[in-house]
Amino acid sequence: LFNLAYKRGGTLLQALRHASNHADVADMVFDLAGQADFLRPYEFLERILIRHGGRQRLLARLGIEAEDAINELLSQALHFETRAIPSLAGFIRWIEAGDIDVKREMDTGAGTVRVMTVHGAKGLEAPIVILPDTTSAISSGNSRPTLLKAHPASGDDLLLWAGPKSQDDP
Repeated sequence: LFNLAYKRGGTLLQALRHASNHADVADMVFDLAGQADFLRPYEFLERILIRHGGRQRLLARLGIEAEDAINELLSQALHFETRAIPSLAGFIRWIEAGDIDVKREMDTGAGTVRVMTVHGAKGLEAPIVILPDTTSAISSGNSRPTLLKAHPASGDDLLLWAGPKSQDDP
């Protein structure tokens, strides 16, 4: 994007149109721009996800966990279309104004590592649980954390991790 946008003569879309090494991106952008005023939000998202391979690219980049968020976005698009005039601009405003949380049930047998807060992990049973001690000094036998004043004038304390001396900045 930087190479395309830096020192361009016209708009970014004009630069994209004339960039031979971004023909696939240009085709997608101009197709979607040409359909944005005519397709319902669900149809528009479906076009991105299916016709332009968006679902496969998102899953390849973010993992299978992204499937729930993608499906929820499509579900919200369908829900919006039953409540309002189905325009893309209206859907975007509706999504921005909403407070939508996607909760997903974790697969217990997926063979993956879960990084969670203690609160989130409460009540789970797992064969291995790692709880790092983030407040003890690393290299010395001192068990007290190192506290430094973040803003001496305010008196606020900031808890800092005491890393090895060899990794200190010059």
